[in-house]
Amino acid sequence: MHTANQHVPAKRRERRGSQWALKVIKKPLLVHEYNAGMLGVDKSDQIIGTYNVLRKCVRWWKTLFFHCVDIACVNSFILFQEHRKNSPEVPELPRSIYFDQLAFREELIHQIFDYDEVAQGHAPISPPFAPLDPLRHQPKRMYKRRNCKICYEKTKTQNRTSVYCSTCKVYLCFVPSRDCFAEWHSRQGR
Repeated sequence: MHTANQHVPAKRRERRGSQWALKVIKKPLLVHEYNAGMLGVDKSDQIIGTYNVLRKCVRWWKTLFFHCVDIACVNSFILFQEHRKNSPEVPELPRSIYFDQLAFREELIHQIFDYDEVAQGHAPISPPFAPLDPLRHQPKRMYKRRNCKICYEKTKTQNRTSVYCSTCKVYLCFVPSRDCFAEWHSRQGR
């Protein structure tokens, strides 16, 4: 319990004309102890800021709701990582060494909405040419991300995508800046 008359000295910079000077002020002890105890919150805010779902909303309660969702996701990710460390013998817990917060959130969404994983492992080698049949060649969003076939052939760089043509068995970019899906299906042989 704190009383209003407990203080600690604190220094603040104050501008006097064109000069800056240090001024000693009384800071309530409650504020000092609160700031000392909030060091972990900065780390939590940093983790939340990486993949947050927070959107600017007109209604304050929506912003609060999305922030609570972020906090719940980060806390569950931290608890999951601790549980994996403490229980390596549980067969359901092993994940890739690259299992990060984004992969955790994607897996969490799949479990909440009961998505089925369509593709397991790597896609088989694709045919060199696949003429576009709109009824058979539909882009599908997959849980796993793989390198885009076209981008890798052109630049030998890794452009990860989750768009998959199940007819051609190939992963292709399908974004406004790179429509490799259309390019792949419009090629006249290779």
